[in-house]
Amino acid sequence: MPVKEITKIYVPVLCSPGITDNVKIDIRIARKNVLLISRLIENGLVKDDNQKDEIFAQLPKETTDELLIVRDDLLKKAGLNEFFEKLKSL
Repeated sequence: MPVKEITKIYVPVLCSPGITDNVKIDIRIARKNVLLISRLIENGLVKDDNQKDEIFAQLPKETTDELLIVRDDLLKKAGLNEFFEKLKSL
């Protein structure tokens, strides 16, 4: 499916009633997966606007900020903040 069509589906879904309700998620994952998820979040959100995935480019700043907070929280709980920063600098 082309990206434009996927975006046409995601945008209305992300605006649906109840979609912004908070949920509590209790997960247990390996530290390596915390690093990978953190990197995926960062790659999707921290790029220049012209390099971002079309869906991420349309997200409001509040949503991207919240996802970055989730990334930071994952790293903190896994004790990987400094390690992640060092990996990024390589």
